[in-house]
Amino acid sequence: MNIYQEFEPGNALQNIVDCYWVSAPTDRQVQYIRPDGCTDLIFNFGDTVSADIQQAGLSPESISAVGMMTECKKVEVSPQSRLVGIRFKTGAIGALTTLPLHKIQDINIDAGELSPTLNKATWAKIADLNSRQQLVSHLDQLLLKMNNNSDNNIDAIAAAAAACIREYAGNIPIKELVKSLNISRRQLERRFRSGIGVSMKSYTCIVRYLHTKSLI
Repeated sequence: MNIYQEFEPGNALQNIVDCYWVSAPTDRQVQYIRPDGCTDLIFNFGDTVSADIQQAGLSPESISAVGMMTECKKVEVSPQSRLVGIRFKTGAIGALTTLPLHKIQDINIDAGELSPTLNKATWAKIADLNSRQQLVSHLDQLLLKMNNNSDNNIDAIAAAAAACIREYAGNIPIKELVKSLNISRRQLERRFRSGIGVSMKSYTCIVRYLHTKSLI
């Protein structure tokens, strides 16, 4: 059994954060994590979480930035696993970092590479929290501070392209998308990969999968 809960962020963050979540398995198990079109920050307060994809596991006492997935990931967790996550809306984590998001496609990296704020001291503060209210409040404060201290912005063109792909459930030809945004295909492909984290083709496949899943 896996105790999994999701929490809404504060109002000021609902434009960039999909949800906060907590996962605490009660036994050893294998989980299959499927693409969801999002990027996460994951705080690991328990054992190592191993994965079948290189660079996709989670080390103990760590904060990891988890790139957008294009394939299913198999992970193994134990009763000593405890994870806290921040799930960002598509491309929204780009407001907090200068790192091109395609650099972390399908892998995890130390979140300190995204922002120096995501360090051991931050991990320790969150590890000491005892309630849902404290957790949500602290994560809100952390992200607001990071956002206020950041000079970065979400790429508006990339975000508009992603929104259009979602609006059409992935059933829009790329050439029509390019035309509607008044930009060359080459420029849009480059900005999309950097600002969203995967190619337009891959994102279209993810959106189609999610749409089909929602109909089942």
